[in-house]
Amino acid sequence: VAEIWIGPILGLLDIMGNISKHYYAPRATVKEQMFLCFTGTYYNLADKYTDMTKLVFVCYYYCSLNPSLFFLGAIALAVRYCSDRFCLLRIWSDRPNIGTQVAEFSRKYFLSFAIVAGIVVASYDWALFNFDRVCNGETSFESGSYTVKIFDKDQNKDEEDRVREETIFVNSENSNAVRVCNSDRCCQNIGLTFPPVPRFVETEEFSWMSDGQKLVSGCFGWFGLAVLVIFLLTVFGNTVYVFIKSLVTANYDDSKQGKDQNIDFSNLEYIDAYIPLIREPSLAFPLITCDIDEIPLKYLGFEIPIDERMDDYNVLFDIQHEDMRRSSKMRASMLSMKGLDVISQHSQYEFSSKQETHPLFDIVKHWPFGGN
Repeated sequence: VAEIWIGPILGLLDIMGNISKHYYAPRATVKEQMFLCFTGTYYNLADKYTDMTKLVFVCYYYCSLNPSLFFLGAIALAVRYCSDRFCLLRIWSDRPNIGTQVAEFSRKYFLSFAIVAGIVVASYDWALFNFDRVCNGETSFESGSYTVKIFDKDQNKDEEDRVREETIFVNSENSNAVRVCNSDRCCQNIGLTFPPVPRFVETEEFSWMSDGQKLVSGCFGWFGLAVLVIFLLTVFGNTVYVFIKSLVTANYDDSKQGKDQNIDFSNLEYIDAYIPLIREPSLAFPLITCDIDEIPLKYLGFEIPIDERMDDYNVLFDIQHEDMRRSSKMRASMLSMKGLDVISQHSQYEFSSKQETHPLFDIVKHWPFGGN
């Protein structure tokens, strides 16, 4: 129940983020320090997948003892989805794009394994119910009155002065005798016996199941074994088959390389190019480590404030050498570049016609659609 509201509420409150934005930002002495207060709260995608997997696994693990966990787990996941979606759009900082590999791996292995584990554990729960460690006995009592010693809770049995005796009457007619397990051996300590069906877990000496429980636990045990085998064959069977096949034959399949969708990179509106950057936590914006004079600014991956200069964030000008194509920074701000695709289109742009024979930084080239 705590997973439903504690995590989402703490994420939505964003205590440290609000303190940074509303307390430290107005008191910042320089603009760069103020920018750092608005970078967003750090989050780790691995932690989010761990929390989700934990919720699903706990629900399946204890579902046979408490079926209402399915409803509580569904509510918890729905609340987490809504809160994380809001935080992703409004509170958290940007993270690198990693694709769908993590989601596919989690769905294929962890979530499917949680279902299999829930079925297997449920088969043990049905076999060991009702967990009282009481088995059918061979001895019987004669009807009559018996004197028993009663100890208070948390009382030491050696304290004879606090023991009280009472007389009870036992009627043994039409009743079954039972035995209580001792410390040496217990009827329900079956260990790793699998599948937990009556023929494997019960003996003539240790028997505790009713006829109905034997039927249900037998069906559930064999079903759990079948599900486990299907899971292993489905998830790992193809991997083992491909590995063994690769030892004797070539396994290259060009059909998995994808098909040309006839969509040019230059025609995509919302996509970033691979621009070498240095991200420093003490800086509000990353540092550029290449020549981007001919690279469209929309591919940069981040936006520089309109009153800042683009060249101030490029370390290319920090190391001066003779082969530099452009040795001085432009004084123009980002506001003056509004409507321009590349830096070289600006009126203040000046460059040398010589080529760098020994470049010190990375080289990024861009060939737009149409060959221009």
